[in-house]
Amino acid sequence: ASGLPESIRRLYSSANGERYWAKELGVMMTRVFTNLPKPLQHVHPADCWGDLGAASGPALIALAVSHFEKNPSAFPTLISCASDQGLRALAVLETLKV
Repeated sequence: ASGLPESIRRLYSSANGERYWAKELGVMMTRVFTNLPKPLQHVHPADCWGDLGAASGPALIALAVSHFEKNPSAFPTLISCASDQGLRALAVLETLKV
């Protein structure tokens, strides 16, 4: 099992459209998802705002939270960031059940 909530339907990533990052994203998805969710919406805003480098993580989180405010069923969601220096990070954003 991947440890990820099975209800993830949205992925925010730092992928910028280059072939290397597309391959890396595909490898990540096969490693972290036991079964790929269907449908899975992939949001990759680097094509609009460019490569933000280290600011990609906070910017993607802010974008996900902004979407959540309009559509509370958008969570849980997955954030995926990668850097040219080899560092990678994943984060799952969920709502707390109180």
